[in-house]
Amino acid sequence: MLIELDLLQFQNKLQIKTEFGKYFIGDKIRNKYVAMTPEELVRQLMIHYLTEKLNYPKSKIQVEKSIKVNNMEKRFDILVYNTDIKPFMIIECKSYKIPIQQNQSNQVSLYNSEINAPYTLIINGNFAVCSKIDIDSKTYTFLNELPSYEGL
Repeated sequence: MLIELDLLQFQNKLQIKTEFGKYFIGDKIRNKYVAMTPEELVRQLMIHYLTEKLNYPKSKIQVEKSIKVNNMEKRFDILVYNTDIKPFMIIECKSYKIPIQQNQSNQVSLYNSEINAPYTLIINGNFAVCSKIDIDSKTYTFLNELPSYEGL
């Protein structure tokens, strides 16, 4: 089930600078500027959406961290923790130009096999697919909205 998200409502919140003809975007989680790519733009807009529209605490969000999956180094885009500092939602960000397909679902599921978050989200800037996972039965329920952080 596709969820339409208006991430562009936060474009005026982005901090963008140029150096030597290259564009950089401010990351409010990592507190630094990073190279602006289409995927990074979606990631930063998603961070604003999470923190400003859904009130997810900035302190409970990690961005681009390495994890080991099947003895291979991988990097997730965004991981949100709950109030007990346990994984809550893993988010895979893709460029606006990339449609959400099965391979992204496979990718986030592979990462989540190590993280065990109860929610996964794939976002391409325009649309998102969010699912709730029953860890015991390994079944997915697709949601029509992002989970609230309140009350965790």
